[in-house]
Amino acid sequence: MPGEHVTDTLNGLFKEIYADAIEDAKPKGMKFGRDISFVPRNRMPGNEFHTPISLSHEHGFTYLPANATTLTLNEAIAHNLRDARVIGTQCIMRSRISYEVAARASSGGPRAFRMALDVVVENMNDSFRKRCEIDYGYGQRGLGQIRTAAAGSGQMTLQTASFAPGIWAGMENARVEIFSTTGATATKRGATATVTSVNVLTRVIGISTAAAPATVDDHVFFEGQRTANAHNVYQGLDALVTATTGVVHNISVATWSLWQGNSRTAAQLGSGTTLSFSKVNNAIALAVGKGLDEDMTMYIHPEVWVDLLNDEAALRRHNAPRDYDVGADGITFFSQNGTITIKASIYVKLGRAYLIAPRYWRRVGATDITFRLPDRGDEFFRHVDNAAAYELRAYVNQAMFTRALSKSLVITGITS
Repeated sequence: MPGEHVTDTLNGLFKEIYADAIEDAKPKGMKFGRDISFVPRNRMPGNEFHTPISLSHEHGFTYLPANATTLTLNEAIAHNLRDARVIGTQCIMRSRISYEVAARASSGGPRAFRMALDVVVENMNDSFRKRCEIDYGYGQRGLGQIRTAAAGSGQMTLQTASFAPGIWAGMENARVEIFSTTGATATKRGATATVTSVNVLTRVIGISTAAAPATVDDHVFFEGQRTANAHNVYQGLDALVTATTGVVHNISVATWSLWQGNSRTAAQLGSGTTLSFSKVNNAIALAVGKGLDEDMTMYIHPEVWVDLLNDEAALRRHNAPRDYDVGADGITFFSQNGTITIKASIYVKLGRAYLIAPRYWRRVGATDITFRLPDRGDEFFRHVDNAAAYELRAYVNQAMFTRALSKSLVITGITS
């Protein structure tokens, strides 16, 4: 049939031009997606990722004085080993092209196909990777907190500390929902809304449906990321490192000190709320006390990056000992753990900074972002019911995982 012939041609051309290359293409701004590796499916038996975690030391010690005559030993106290488990959550993206565009593209060979679909496919890839980058950092934490949102106003202003320009730039037409909290249970405010405008400078987001009766500190989520009593997306880096109660990867956070991240405010690390090299050094001491001796990567908001550059310039003017290098990929700061590579990310909220050892972090799940849908092989295009169009989908099944929460930390309460 003509329709089947066109579909076969489209699938063949898509495989030839995009299938492998586009799935490895990561935009430069995606720091979490680049630095944190995805665990291949063949290393994940079953549908969950399992790994043993040692949560305490051995304690079967006996002390005896010199010339002791009694040699009774204390009992053995084994270390505690728990099975960490995590299962990926799913996200599916849909995009359409009309029959007319598809027919012209399929009849003109690879060059015509590429000219017709480059914008569509590349935008799908960039959009999906952006959505995942946001989830890597803020899964179950939302896109930002509301500072003001009058009922019926059709707009909301986000708090400065919870705003990241990369999250919101280009977000017009996205569908969002507002909830009272990021916790396990929350109240949904009003109806699902469409973003109508974004002002990155003022942090004012226009929405089609007013978030009535939204209040200060309410949280904004993408549509479907959560319900009133459950999250449909995995815990991102922020949720994992700041967890102090409940269960993370099937292990109680409150029970084990080596299964808790480290968190301090900028003011607790030194005078004021701006970030400096000395505060970063003070923060690292928290994780070093729990055994950290690996190189770290620190992710900060671009405005905080400027503060650190100014701090670096001040240190240079006062001839302070040189314990840092400024390079194209970031500032490498030498501290008691080894090195800290500091990177600016447009996806990090202004009030927070994250320090992790990437070797302890993984993205795990059934598949990284792919245009190959489960059990459909190289069939990329499908007819859309009741529409003169084909549909192209992308799919991901993954979650964030770390085996060393105690060696990760977050600095909060940062201002610029």
